[in-house]
Amino acid sequence: LLDANSLSLAAAAAARSRSRDACLAHSLLLYMLRQGLLPDRRAYTAAVARLTPPTKALRLFDAVLRHLRRAPPELVYPSCLPDAAAFNAALSACADAGDCRRFRQLFDAMSEWSAAANALTYNVVIKMCARAGRKDLVARVLERMLSSGLAPCATTFHSLVASFVGFGDITTVERIVQAMQEERKDICSLLRAVAMDCDGATDVEEGAALLDDIVCWGQTGTGL
Repeated sequence: LLDANSLSLAAAAAARSRSRDACLAHSLLLYMLRQGLLPDRRAYTAAVARLTPPTKALRLFDAVLRHLRRAPPELVYPSCLPDAAAFNAALSACADAGDCRRFRQLFDAMSEWSAAANALTYNVVIKMCARAGRKDLVARVLERMLSSGLAPCATTFHSLVASFVGFGDITTVERIVQAMQEERKDICSLLRAVAMDCDGATDVEEGAALLDDIVCWGQTGTGL
């Protein structure tokens, strides 16, 4: 019989293969859980990142977390515990599914597993806010990152630009691109003005309102 390490390696290899056989990885991981074996986080992270539809990926991630919570502490190795990359994969699946409620639940659960949000986490937050039609929150994510002590990466700005393109706000897109080209330090001020223009909107859906605290909590007005 194969042990947990061997099965985890097989699942990770399947998820990352050129054929992207995430379904095989999914089957292996579910088999492990049914046998009481806890998979390595690299295996289930790769599977969650590639499984389609996203609801299937989220069910797998939920199953892993459920088994980790139920397992005796002495059987839970550190390599099995979800890290920021694992949560980022699950959060991205939430964004793809348009599931704001589950996104908020998983974002809040990161602290339970000592998985600190990183720059890539907030890139996914941009993706979720854009999918939910929350232009006001997209405009505030950069400031939220900075107030959390995180430095934005190139993907952050690409995500912001893509979001405003999706909103049809070409004026803001041009301003962001110009500010990046000029290496200006007032991009947060630019985006804050966009957010203020959106304040007072009354057509926010209940699910999308759950994203407010993720972006707006603890903002200090740090500039960039």
